[in-house]
Amino acid sequence: MYFSPPYKGMPLENATLDDIEKYPWPQVAHPSRFAGIREEVRKLRETTDYAIIGSIGPNTVEKILHLRGLENTMMDMALNQDFFLALLGKITSLMVEATDKFLDEVGEYIDIFLMGDDMGTQNAPMFSPQMYRDLVKPSHAALVDKVHQKSKAKIFFHSCGDVYPLMGDLIDVGVDLLNPVQVAAKDMGDTARLKREFGDRISFCGGIDTQTVLPKGTPAEVRAEVRRRIKDLAPGGGFVLAAVHSIQPDVPLENIEAMFDEAKKSGQYPIKL
Repeated sequence: MYFSPPYKGMPLENATLDDIEKYPWPQVAHPSRFAGIREEVRKLRETTDYAIIGSIGPNTVEKILHLRGLENTMMDMALNQDFFLALLGKITSLMVEATDKFLDEVGEYIDIFLMGDDMGTQNAPMFSPQMYRDLVKPSHAALVDKVHQKSKAKIFFHSCGDVYPLMGDLIDVGVDLLNPVQVAAKDMGDTARLKREFGDRISFCGGIDTQTVLPKGTPAEVRAEVRRRIKDLAPGGGFVLAAVHSIQPDVPLENIEAMFDEAKKSGQYPIKL
């Protein structure tokens, strides 16, 4: 339904510290992984006026979820932090290595570097702001620092859910744009507050509710949602209007058309809503 391939078990579900180094980690900087990419991206730069987004994925904490499982990962963060930091450190080092090689090839051409970690639930972050600062923030900072060292790309950071309590830290890390602004999650729906408190330091991408308004609303309600988010987030720039997540098959076509049509009508600068 979204972007995750099928998984057959979690290979580090029962791992010890010693098992981290024994695991057959991929050769992330092998030349074959980047063969031809420079030529392709240069062609895009020379023949289009599109902004070019680059990413090496997967995300660091989410990769631990794939290797350990959600319950183990959350327990590690609370009760087994040495193990969590060792595993996150290994994954981060591989991601930084891959990013370094990737940007050697395309750093001069890309405009935006996409990264992230889904850190929010419907009602709160998955962990406390202090736990983020102590355990996860250095990993994100290492990746952002590498991007800034090797390119002029802006940092596009994806995190679903309620990440309002983490916004200041994400800005401190160097995030330029937050996606998807999941407005149905607690503390994310007051987009006027988000703009007021953070809009001078970060941009926003998303904002059109995919949990209720798009699948269940009327075209008029969709248009009202679009106007509200434009009014809240667009003044002064710094807003890329988009559906909060992938538009699912149960969304009526007329609602999709209403979203795009209203965006074109109400999203022209200067904003007059």
